[in-house]
Order: sequence, then structure tokens, then C-alpha cells
Amino acid sequence: MWLACDHRNALNGAIRAIETLLKAGFTRNHINAYVLAGKDIEEELDRAKQIYKAGCMPFVRFNPLKSASGVIISDPNNI
Repeated sequence: MWLACDHRNALNGAIRAIETLLKAGFTRNHINAYVLAGKDIEEELDRAKQIYKAGCMPFVRFNPLKSASGVIISDPNNI
């Protein structure tokens, strides 16, 4: 089972969903959550920790850097 917790505003809803799934008999081995990262690593790490504490295995996905025109930047020093 995969959930998404891409922003801090989604954390409470994700935790409620995890609690519901745990009550239904799922375990941490069954429940995974994407955690989008790439802007504020401290907040994103905290979100992943809270997801884990709730009983879910977080999967941190780093969003690639993009230029203003939407082009993916392979070298962040050349922004």
C-alpha cells in the first residue's frame, strides 16, 4: 500500500490513514509513503520521521532542480 505525504499540510491526513490501516491489520511492512524532498530538508526529514513513528515506512523522493522554464538542471552550480 502506498500513500503520499508530499507536503507538511498532508501529514495529519497521512497519519490518520496510517492509523486506520494499522487498525485494519496492515503492518509497517505493508504501508509505504512517498515523502517529497528538495526544498527544506529539516522539515522533510521531520515529516519522514513522523510518518515512520506513525507506523509507516517512508520513501523519500528527491525532486530534481528545475529552472524557471521547467528544464531539469543537471548541475545545480549552473542555475
